[in-house]
Amino acid sequence: RDGPDRRSRSALGRLRSDLDEKHGPDSDAEDGAPGARVLTKHEEILEGRKKLPIYAYREEFLMALQDHQVLVLVGETGSGKTTQIPQYLHEVGYSDIGK
Repeated sequence: RDGPDRRSRSALGRLRSDLDEKHGPDSDAEDGAPGARVLTKHEEILEGRKKLPIYAYREEFLMALQDHQVLVLVGETGSGKTTQIPQYLHEVGYSDIGK
């Protein structure tokens, strides 16, 4: 079962590369600093996703998914369970036809 894990790293790497390319590896275009570029809507959404509590557990969740048939997720209301978990699964290939 090395497919989704490999794709997980690849998808995350692409997202990071896209942001690094546009802003630099440690830049924060939202900080309002003079000369800071305004984020596109897509970039705003990505930044918003990173602020959800579940984002800190993204990689841990994807690794656990490789090792276990059943996972029980527990988190506060508004932590991102319902909205982000399906997106994480899609990003690593679980929504491909036949998966």
